[in-house]
Amino acid sequence: MPNSLETEKIKLSVIIPFWQQGDFLLDIIRSLEYNLEISYEFIVLVNRNLLDFELADILNYLNLQEHQILYFEPAFNSQDIFNQAIAQARGNYIVWLQYPVILYPKGLAEAINILDNNLEVDGVNQIQQFIDFEDEREGVKIGSVFRKAIWETEIILKTRFLEETGFLGFRNSQKDLIINQLSEKICEVKFNYSFNPELPLVSVCIPSYNGEKFIAEAISSILSQTYSAIELIISDDHSSDNTIAIAQSFKNQTSIPINILTHQTLGLAENSNFCINQSQGKYIKFVYQDDILMPNCIEKMVDLAETDPDIGLVFSPREMFFLEQENINLELIAVYQQFANLHQSWSNLKSIQWGKELLNDPNLWQHPINKIGEPSTVLLRKSLFKTVAGFDPQLNQLVDLDLWWRILAQFKVGFVEETLSYFRLHTQQKTCQNMFEGQANDQNFYDKIYSHPDYQLFPPQFRASSGIDL
Repeated sequence: MPNSLETEKIKLSVIIPFWQQGDFLLDIIRSLEYNLEISYEFIVLVNRNLLDFELADILNYLNLQEHQILYFEPAFNSQDIFNQAIAQARGNYIVWLQYPVILYPKGLAEAINILDNNLEVDGVNQIQQFIDFEDEREGVKIGSVFRKAIWETEIILKTRFLEETGFLGFRNSQKDLIINQLSEKICEVKFNYSFNPELPLVSVCIPSYNGEKFIAEAISSILSQTYSAIELIISDDHSSDNTIAIAQSFKNQTSIPINILTHQTLGLAENSNFCINQSQGKYIKFVYQDDILMPNCIEKMVDLAETDPDIGLVFSPREMFFLEQENINLELIAVYQQFANLHQSWSNLKSIQWGKELLNDPNLWQHPINKIGEPSTVLLRKSLFKTVAGFDPQLNQLVDLDLWWRILAQFKVGFVEETLSYFRLHTQQKTCQNMFEGQANDQNFYDKIYSHPDYQLFPPQFRASSGIDL
């Protein structure tokens, strides 16, 4: 790749819709830089909500190489975005690589060679079949290469084919498109893993409610996990926005089972319990709708949990970040300062230990009282719910801590000392709202510790401590 793309005519524009996976983008960049000899440009479509430090570094590199970055808002229209990207493309030919795929530069080079030497050919497909649309015209598959000129004349991008089948449809009122076929592959889907029966199934649960701003990012982080044996359960608490429609759009993008359940309003605790009851896995991994998992999160947690059958709960540090990077609410900054590194508050945290050791920790009742974290930081062994009740809907706050402590009383705890999830801070969160209103510590929680039968397993001095004013 030359230092300036302006110094030569660009032959190929590579359009990449980016859904939070820096490794994928880096793989594509390296693959083309080392294997493709023609001039090309990247056009990366970036959801503004998916920006992080890793992605920013990659985008800065691409900017220095004079590639194009197009930003869009979460409530996007796919037709407008793709048309905008194609309109700004500077190459003679267009290829888009929908995340996540494995790219084969040899097939890409063959496609370009066909187009260079056959001016009558409009596009090149990598499959040995034609796709019939309602008007009996041919289609171009994602991963295929086509001339930008056909889009500039009378071509209409048919969004519904992208959403329903993974194809983009083209219509031309003058003539049928001439589409050649390849013997080589250009790309293939990367995350449509086949289920590996040797791996324990993990039920990933999203209890959702009016989460249209964040749900796509949460789902994308789940579908990009390095661990393949998962099912995704989305239990929606009667949302009034586009949460369900956005979730439905992912069903055709993966072979991972996605079960979308709708019901009347239950509340977060009961909705989370509903997810547990619907799960089929050996383990349960909650991902609340405004949180994000690192790609290796489930793999790391399951690897540790599988080393000891007495482990009921595995947790790890999480990184907190703000929804808006400018004009950050001062109260949110205070929350960040107080709750950023929860695990460091334990006096003697080990990789594996009995939960009772942590319940006897001298720092247990010191702030912050929840030293494990939110549900998105935790992996649970489902079998523990035969002896431990789920989330308590009678509590207004510290609902997750109540469950963690009841698990700690009977099981071992695993700790992965690596940041495996991201927790988004914003003023609409129930936790933050309660903090702002002075309701962060629910008296019902302390009353439960003092008198509820669930806490009879705890030593007397522990229960007596529940009266401490925190």
